[in-house]
Amino acid sequence: MARKRKVTTETVKASALELLDLTLQATNKRFADAIKDDYPCEAALISASVALLKMVEAKGSLTDDDKAGDLAAQRQAFNDRKPATTKHTPEDIAALYAGNT
Repeated sequence: MARKRKVTTETVKASALELLDLTLQATNKRFADAIKDDYPCEAALISASVALLKMVEAKGSLTDDDKAGDLAAQRQAFNDRKPATTKHTPEDIAALYAGNT
């Protein structure tokens, strides 16, 4: 029995690219068959193909600097959050629920 691959960021990226490649191949074959046999393609297939191409384009345009900058901005926003200063007592909570009845 084959050993499972360890799940890492790199194996996930490789699997995603492999799946994307297989999907593109299948879509191209589907379009070629439709053209050859002169039958229409479903709108869902065309919509999915456009979405797939947008994902490929987005993946290609995203650089490591973009990823690092986005992550840094998210971390900064998280660290800049103000902690909740209101401490509710059980009586406050009961009063809040009593107002909703």
